[in-house]
Amino acid sequence: MIAAEIEESMDLLDKKITWKDLATAVKLSPGSLTNLKNGAEMKFPTLLEIAKFIYKNEHINRFKKWCLNFDSPKNLRFALEYLAVNRQLKELDELIMKITKQRTDQTMKEWAQGYSILSRYLKREKAEDIINELRGFTPKTKEMQILALITEVWCRYKLNDFKTMSLLISGLEYAINKINEDFIRDSYGIRLNEVLAYVNLYKFNNITLAREIAEKIIFSNCSATFTTSASYILGMSFLFDNYEKCLGYIERHRELLVESGRLKELEVIDNCDIPFINNVWRKQERPNTNDISELAHFEAVVGNKELALELINKAIENEEKEGRKPSGFKFYYKALATNDASLFMKSLIMFSKNGDKFYANLPYKYLKEDETFKSMAALLIDEEN
Repeated sequence: MIAAEIEESMDLLDKKITWKDLATAVKLSPGSLTNLKNGAEMKFPTLLEIAKFIYKNEHINRFKKWCLNFDSPKNLRFALEYLAVNRQLKELDELIMKITKQRTDQTMKEWAQGYSILSRYLKREKAEDIINELRGFTPKTKEMQILALITEVWCRYKLNDFKTMSLLISGLEYAINKINEDFIRDSYGIRLNEVLAYVNLYKFNNITLAREIAEKIIFSNCSATFTTSASYILGMSFLFDNYEKCLGYIERHRELLVESGRLKELEVIDNCDIPFINNVWRKQERPNTNDISELAHFEAVVGNKELALELINKAIENEEKEGRKPSGFKFYYKALATNDASLFMKSLIMFSKNGDKFYANLPYKYLKEDETFKSMAALLIDEEN
């Protein structure tokens, strides 16, 4: 089936490709090319290179379907990671179901279970529920042991449980480096770097290290998904010191979301992140957004204090009606609208409580000049008086 699709696709290209062209591009031997044309299952890296060569930026949409037709255990393992990394959750669940129903070997069933738990995390189910399921998952393979740890690390990050998270991370890089299969080892290594980039930026406010890790992820070119995430981290790391770089990386992040088909995530970028950045830098006219909080943010920074207060109070009221606690951002915007130092302090406390020292810089900018609160603010943000 894959060979027939490849041949049909080559014939439909504006600039037609021959089998010989394909073999040269992906370095296929004559024997391997014959096997491919006859329907033999090639190695995962070779098939991925073929998909990238023929379909370019569209290769994910094609390759995810190929993953469902693999049969060799190694290709199935790689396919599970590939689909998970690229957030192709429908196909990931289909492959998990196929392995669970059709495979008899316990190792593959274990991999299916590990990725089933990861799939639930990627669908944004409650972190507490994922951790509970991990408690009943006792894999024998080192790869699934590591994947379970990485999944729990992300869950702990979501729960702001940085103490447990730090314990889980200890020794994880060493364990990953012991994985034999290059694709899995490299991908798991980037998974770990991704969470380290987030933690160093938001939890520790270590902007330099966060940038170094994000740049390392991008340079690895391991996955468009990891590059997308790293571009976001890089962009936000420049929030307070370089508007052009900040917005540039966020726009690159947006482009990569479009290329990856992750269109649902664009709403957050367009309605929240880009207006937020522009409001911090006071770079635009009234933002084109339906996010009431960012409209309040804009009105506060341009001096329309009464309207800003009206809008932010409405946003807080809406969150409380939904049973959610207002974030540190909400009280920061309210503080901007009222010039109330106690609200800046409340915002700082909420950011600090949630383990977010990076965004705590927003209210701290004002509090470090306030005689009443500057000492307490400095203690919260761990800076010298």
